[in-house]
Amino acid sequence: MVRKYFVVLGLIAVALASPFSVSGISSGGFMAAQMHVAFSADCVGAGVIAGGPFYCALGSEVTATTACMSSPYLLKPSSYVQYANEQAEKGNIDALSNLSSNTNGIWIFSGQMDTVVNQKVVKALQAFYQNWVSPSKIATVYDVYAEHSWVTNNAGNPCYYLGSPYINNCKTDAAGLILKQIYGNIAAPTTAVSSNLKSFEQSNFVDVSSAVMLNEGYVYVPTSCQSNPTSCKVHLAIHGCQQNYNTIGNKFLVESNLNGYAEANGIIVIYPQVDSNMIKNPEGCWDWWGYAGSDYALKSGVQMAALYKMTQNVQQLISSAQSVEWEL
Repeated sequence: MVRKYFVVLGLIAVALASPFSVSGISSGGFMAAQMHVAFSADCVGAGVIAGGPFYCALGSEVTATTACMSSPYLLKPSSYVQYANEQAEKGNIDALSNLSSNTNGIWIFSGQMDTVVNQKVVKALQAFYQNWVSPSKIATVYDVYAEHSWVTNNAGNPCYYLGSPYINNCKTDAAGLILKQIYGNIAAPTTAVSSNLKSFEQSNFVDVSSAVMLNEGYVYVPTSCQSNPTSCKVHLAIHGCQQNYNTIGNKFLVESNLNGYAEANGIIVIYPQVDSNMIKNPEGCWDWWGYAGSDYALKSGVQMAALYKMTQNVQQLISSAQSVEWEL
């Protein structure tokens, strides 16, 4: 896979962007959709679990917790499309035509028993995407009796359970289904290597205080990518509320089951970490309503820009990553 390189035009060297994919659960699902839409020139696909449409909250925490979670009858689909079109015209997000031309695949999941984000909200994300993306590129799963959780086929709480760490065993392999939808035929997962899961300083990419992010993020670097990281695919895996490392330790990093697929298929997985803030963000959610700035859904949004910078500077991220002692 060709990664970042330079084209020389006269005396100007232009760095070409690096493709990446993204997935997320809950607030991380909303964030994943934001990243995909805003950076559609470089983002080749998304997996969204319990997340809603781009700009669903309309910049309001009240709207976020009503229309975009429990009260889907308050959704305003035309407003999301209008905002996206306006911001694309202004250059604040990438051209929306990229969603059609650059997207390999989208995987959307909502559990039938989800009492946190109403299934109609997630279906509104599907409808939003279909303004630009062919239905043939969008896979949806709405028939699993799952509560609000990242679903797996072997790890976590019972499928019907609502609670920490919000990872449920529903005999549904979200990690594999997401990566297959985006990248096509991929190899079956192998055993993840514990030493390949490392920490890195998020402060190298953003002022973590203003971004309300933790000092450390995490990255899984497959054995095959160690010597030449820029030859490998990059996937951004975004945790949900109450799922950061300070809250649940390495459970999302490990039990999401992405690392086994990463090891088998040469995919670097970046696990960014948001912080909690008693005033702005007490549950440690990603910004999909505006607590870190009114441009939260745009390329200039402080968290958005930070995550994108991570995907575009993988060599730097990995070269400064530190080994962590833990068991996978």
